[in-house]
Amino acid sequence: MSEPIVALAVGVLLGPAVLNWLALAYWAIRTASWNRGPRVAIAIQLTAVALRISRKYPSEQ
Repeated sequence: MSEPIVALAVGVLLGPAVLNWLALAYWAIRTASWNRGPRVAIAIQLTAVALRISRKYPSEQ
């Protein structure tokens, strides 16, 4: 057996849903506010790319 298959099997058997180590509902509510950070980062990155591309770019292609 390969190492990824063993890791997958252990993850399924010892996962938080099986052993109830984590309160998943608590983390689901808490991480909802964390979704804003990556969205803001992507928006900043897209704006930076848009500012770097020349206005003639579409006609050059």
